[in-house]
Amino acid sequence: MAHTRSRRACRILLPLVAAAIALTATPAMAHDYQYWYARSQSKIFMSTTPGSALIGRASASKNTTMTLTAARGEYESRQIVIRPTAGPIEDVWLEPSDLVTEDGSSTIDAANVEVFKVDYVKVSIPSRGFRRKGYFPDPLIPMKLVNGERLGWKPFGQQPTTAFRTVTNLRTQSFFVTIHVPNGTAAGIYRGTIRITARGVSDGEDLPEVVVPVQIEVYPFSIEKRTLKTSFGLSNNYAMYAGSANHKWLRQGSGEDRITERTDFSGDQMLGWYRYMQEHRVSPQNLSPGFDSNGAQMQARNSYLSDYLDTGAASTHDGDRLAFNTAQMPQFLRPDYVKNPFASTTRRRNATTYYRSMRSSLYPWLSKTYAYPVDEPLASQRSFVERYASFIHQVAPGVKFLLTTDPVTMRYRPLKGVDVYVHRLHFFYRDKSRWITPLRNKGKKVWIYTHAGAYQAQTPSYLIDGPLTDPRAQGWFAYHSYADGLLYFNVAAWRPKQGVSTYRNPYADPLSARPGWANGEGSLTYPGYYPAKGLYIQGSPPVGSLRMESLRDGLEDYEYLKLVQAKKGRTYALLAYTKRVIGPPRTVISAQRKTFPAYPKYQTTYDTVRRDMANKLKQYY
Repeated sequence: MAHTRSRRACRILLPLVAAAIALTATPAMAHDYQYWYARSQSKIFMSTTPGSALIGRASASKNTTMTLTAARGEYESRQIVIRPTAGPIEDVWLEPSDLVTEDGSSTIDAANVEVFKVDYVKVSIPSRGFRRKGYFPDPLIPMKLVNGERLGWKPFGQQPTTAFRTVTNLRTQSFFVTIHVPNGTAAGIYRGTIRITARGVSDGEDLPEVVVPVQIEVYPFSIEKRTLKTSFGLSNNYAMYAGSANHKWLRQGSGEDRITERTDFSGDQMLGWYRYMQEHRVSPQNLSPGFDSNGAQMQARNSYLSDYLDTGAASTHDGDRLAFNTAQMPQFLRPDYVKNPFASTTRRRNATTYYRSMRSSLYPWLSKTYAYPVDEPLASQRSFVERYASFIHQVAPGVKFLLTTDPVTMRYRPLKGVDVYVHRLHFFYRDKSRWITPLRNKGKKVWIYTHAGAYQAQTPSYLIDGPLTDPRAQGWFAYHSYADGLLYFNVAAWRPKQGVSTYRNPYADPLSARPGWANGEGSLTYPGYYPAKGLYIQGSPPVGSLRMESLRDGLEDYEYLKLVQAKKGRTYALLAYTKRVIGPPRTVISAQRKTFPAYPKYQTTYDTVRRDMANKLKQYY
C-alpha cells in the first residue's frame, strides 16, 4: 500500500514540479541564440542558418574547440556566427583571452586577437556576370576602437548605447576573429578562449555566458618575409577626406574625437592607412609626404622614407617601420609637368628636377623603386611611352620603368626602354607563349593585375558579390604564372558620381565601376570615421573588408609555396601543390579558345593544400 501511495503522490507532484521548473526556466530562455563557427572565406548572409554545422546555443553551450593553424608572422581567421532564436539580443561582446602553451612557457597575448563585426552593404545592381541582389557581408567593423573603447560606447556624443552591438531576432550576425602570430613565437599548441556575453533587449536579462575554446598550432617556420612585390593604389585625398568631419556625405554628431596626434592630423591618419596595408602585405603606390607643389624640395622626406621602406627602429613614429617592398615615382599630387615632360622646355626642366630629386631621396632603395607615369597606353602613344622610358633612364638611372599594357594593342612588339610589364591576369595564359615568355627571355620582369570587365565572373576578381576565394586566388596565380609582382589600381577609389561634388559613400553605394557594373572594384576598404556605425573617431584607420582578408591569405599562401620551393625546388612546388589549385585551361576568354585555368571557388581546397604544405615544411624545421 505504501508503494501505491508513493506512486500516486509522484503522479500528482511531477506535473507541479515540471510547471515550477518551466516557470523558473522561462526568464533564462526568454532570449537565446545559436552559435557556430565558419571559415574565413564563407559568406554569412543575414539569412544564413547553421544546418548541420550547429555548434551550440547560449542556453546549452558546447565545448567544441575552434581550431586554427598558422606560421610565425601569419594572420589566421575564423568566424563566430550568432543567430538569435527567441528575441533580439544586445550588448554582444566577444572577449579573447591570452593563448598559452600547455606548460605555460609561451604566450600569444590577447592583444594579438582582434574581433570585428561583419557589416553588410546593399547590392542593388549585381556586378556583370552575377545575379544575386541584396545585402552582402564585407566591411569589418572593429569591436574595439583605436582609443580602446568598445564599439558603440560613445556614438554621436550621446550616452553609451549598445545599438551597434545588437543582433535582430532570426537574423544572422557574424563576428570575424583574427589571430596574429608574432614572428618570434615558439612553435607548439596554444590554447585559450573567447568569452561571449550578451543580454536580451526586451527584459535586459543577461544571457548565459558562452566560452568558446580556441586552439592554434604555431608552425616552426616563418612567413614574415615578403618575396612577392606588390603595388596597390591608395588615394590619399579620399582617405583623408573620409577620415575627418570635413566631408558632407555622412551624418554629423556633436561628440566626434580625433585620434591622439603624434605629428599632424593628416600625417597621423595616413599612418593608420599605411599600417593597415602593411599588415595585409601590400605596398601603397603613394608614400606620403611627397614633393611640394613646385617639385623642388622634400618635406622631411628622408626620415619618412626610412619608416616606409626599412626595417628596424623607426625614426619618426615609435615602432613603425613598415618595410614596404616597392616605391613608385611620380608620387601622390604629382605636378602636371610629369604627365608630359616633352610639351615644353620648361616642363622638361621641371620634370628633370623632379625625378632627379626623387631618385636622390630614394637612392638607398633603388631596387624597390619604379617609375609608373603612363597607364594602359593606346597604340598611338607608343612613341611617347618609349620616349618617356628613355627620359627616366637618363635622369633617374637605376629606376625601372613599369608599364601596364596589352600586347594586342601593341601588336605583340615589345616597347623600347620598358623594364617591367604588367599584364592582365585574364589574358595572361592566352599570351604566355607569344608575349610573356619572349619578354622574360629578354630579361624583362612581368607582373600581373586584375580589373573589372567582361571577364570578371570567369577569372579572379575583387568584387563584393563575387566568391570570397577570388582575392585569395591572386596569390596562387602569382606563383603559378611566375609573376614578379602583383598590382592593383586602388583600395579606396571612392570616386564621386558624375555631377556630384562629394565622394561616393562605399557603405551606401558599392557600385564603383560603370559601365560594366562592378561592386567594390577599386574599393577594398571603407572609411574608418563613420559615426552612423559607431565609428566616431576622426582619423581612424580604414575599416577593412572580407576581401582584403582573403587577399592576405593568398599572399601568405604564396610565401608557403616559396618556402617549399626553397626546400624542394619550384617544379615540386608546382606539381605537388600549385596544380591542385590551378587546373588546366577550361574557360573561354577570347577567340573561342579555352585559355584560362580552372580554379576552386571554395575555401576547403586552399586550406587543405596549405595544411599539406605545412606538414611537408615541418620536416625541415
